[in-house]
Amino acid sequence: MLDLKKIIQDLQNIDLKNMNLNVDFKKINIQLLQKNLLKRKDILYNIAIILVALFIVQGTFSYRQQASQDIDLEIKQLEEKSFAIKSYENQEKILKNIMETSQKGYSSATSIINVISKIAQSFDVKIISFVPSKLQNFSDYTEQAIKFTFSGSFEDMLRFVYKIEHYEKSFRIDSWNKTKSFTNTLNPDEQDDEIISWKMMLTSIDLKQ
Repeated sequence: MLDLKKIIQDLQNIDLKNMNLNVDFKKINIQLLQKNLLKRKDILYNIAIILVALFIVQGTFSYRQQASQDIDLEIKQLEEKSFAIKSYENQEKILKNIMETSQKGYSSATSIINVISKIAQSFDVKIISFVPSKLQNFSDYTEQAIKFTFSGSFEDMLRFVYKIEHYEKSFRIDSWNKTKSFTNTLNPDEQDDEIISWKMMLTSIDLKQ
């Protein structure tokens, strides 16, 4: 009895690329070959076994090739997922670092007005009016804008603005312009500083934890 397992192993080890298959099939007597094969059923049996073995080898090769391709695809997908996770973690670290090192502001209009009032008072700048805007609430921070009208000399306003821009809390001056000016004196002969009316849009950004 033929050893089917050994036949399959032998067929797998055959190097078809290096075999010399210079056979002239036109010279083969098909009828004589058929007659001889019918007389030798053992040969037919062996040929059938070989064909089955070849079919099994082909099926095994195809399965292994497909399995190898599937594994390569899974490895590539895992590498892409790993890269995406690392990128996300890096972005999280960067965002966390920004949140920790950035200045915090105020989300309350009342708090902003109180702070600005104290700063303005220290530089002889008066608040004429203020109009808070609606609080803008974002996923990671809030923005509270207030439209102020101040009065003060040009030098006092410069010092006042410098203090706001370098304040420990986060303030952003969106606009700042002069509207009108007048002299701060009851006596026209006195040379006092010119008092200027200023309009300023001020925003405070408060980062969420």
